[in-house]
Amino acid sequence: MTTMRLLMPLMWLLAAAPQTPPVRVLVSAATAAGVTTYAYRVVNGASQAIVGLSVGYDAHSGTPQLRAAPLGWTFERGIPDSTVTAPPGWVARYVTMEESDLANMEWSADGGAAFDIAPGATAAGLSVKVAAHAPEYHTARFDVVLANSAHVAGSLEPDSLPSDER
Repeated sequence: MTTMRLLMPLMWLLAAAPQTPPVRVLVSAATAAGVTTYAYRVVNGASQAIVGLSVGYDAHSGTPQLRAAPLGWTFERGIPDSTVTAPPGWVARYVTMEESDLANMEWSADGGAAFDIAPGATAAGLSVKVAAHAPEYHTARFDVVLANSAHVAGSLEPDSLPSDER
């Protein structure tokens, strides 16, 4: 009993220690000639591969969060290739919601399992250009889809890594 009393404060401290989220999505922004590029880096600490990423989507409420469309986007033509980047095997989409002026950005590994973000891996090369500074691309929530169809949601975090090291 005495040993248990001594261990209780230690167990409480361990339980209260901040936990590293299983997936982190880091964002940086750079503006040139009035166009802002938002670049995302995905850190997979989950036990499953990541097959999709939505930025600007609140999975808890099921609502999109982005107001500004990507540069050059139209309903008819979608996103110009010059406006987005994606890792090899991945595709970018701007997803609108019926009867809403809000949307979200989505990237998915449409090229197959060989292009998934493996457990323990980090992926860069996901970016989108917006005609003007749009803070929601920097502060919104994200939702990732794992290979087993589970979802992990969280808040975007500022990326402090220099751009030449991403």
